[in-house]
Amino acid sequence: MQKEIIFKDYKETYQTLNFKEADKTKIGDAIDKLIFQNNKIIRLFLFGNKKDSKVYSFFCEKYPSVVVYNTKACAGASVCIHSVSGSIKKFRQVEKNGKILGATFTTSNGAYFYFTGLQMGRSYSGFFKTEAQTLYRSIEKILKIKNLKPEEVFRYWIYLGDIYKNYASFNQVRTAYFKKSKIKDYPASTGIGVLSQKEEPNLNISFEAVKNIAEDVKISKVDSSLQNNPWEYGSKFSRVKTIIFEKDRVQKTYISGTSSIDKKGRSAFLHNPSKNVGYVMDCVEHLLQKNKMGFNEIVFSAVYFKNQKHFNIFRKIYLKNKWKFPYLVLSADICREDLFFEVECLAAKKI
Repeated sequence: MQKEIIFKDYKETYQTLNFKEADKTKIGDAIDKLIFQNNKIIRLFLFGNKKDSKVYSFFCEKYPSVVVYNTKACAGASVCIHSVSGSIKKFRQVEKNGKILGATFTTSNGAYFYFTGLQMGRSYSGFFKTEAQTLYRSIEKILKIKNLKPEEVFRYWIYLGDIYKNYASFNQVRTAYFKKSKIKDYPASTGIGVLSQKEEPNLNISFEAVKNIAEDVKISKVDSSLQNNPWEYGSKFSRVKTIIFEKDRVQKTYISGTSSIDKKGRSAFLHNPSKNVGYVMDCVEHLLQKNKMGFNEIVFSAVYFKNQKHFNIFRKIYLKNKWKFPYLVLSADICREDLFFEVECLAAKKI
């Protein structure tokens, strides 16, 4: 499924491929078609099973990529290709030591930076907090080299190995980093537990940032009336970050990873999978509606689930409501052991 965000001078395209569509040949064909249409590939989201690693490595050598693997081999492969075309300037891939770390380009609205799959080059087995601290120091160096301020990062993706063991330590490191950087207006974020094997890094971070934005570009956070703010229970991120491009008459709404957490920060509907998934989708819909948007304005999303039952319930709700939005699929652990299902998304519309 292909979705577009159309500005006056340029266009962003998100193309999502799932299951049988997401083999090496079809991914390559989709990329080649986009390039033929004068698109520049910003990044790839590559979700799959460990057996897909050789295929994904092929694309990682060419394009910035977020690569994560299912905790259970039930979800299959799932890919999103993010590209841009039109009047953009200074499109560059960012490389270090032969590894592609991201992409950057400039438009009339500002300079945009996309960094993907940042991790340490070796395992810090048994010393996760050191691994996280070292990775954040590496991110600080990247931001400094690119003349970016920490507060100019508005969206993060955090993927952790052994999340139930490591998430508390991660939150301590992130909180210390934000405190040091004097960040109080927290970015949108997703934090998910993924497959991480022995001797592999346990932390994988990607992010988006914007610099020198035009006066008509406004970034703001949006709170939920159904859930409390994540920082109230120790996770420093915002439920939503919205960017409004007034001259282009475009709105982008980044909804963070959303699970079944209630207004008091408690895990909800633990023993009723249907109500659990339904509540998550209600929370996402609520955030979309607060931004005067709906599900069919989603251009990119990811669905994370601990077991197949919750994904099957999501599919029933999706089909019943005749939604038409694209989504990636990942069998994963959510940030608490009593959370089973999570959704994140980016929605866009003309205003």
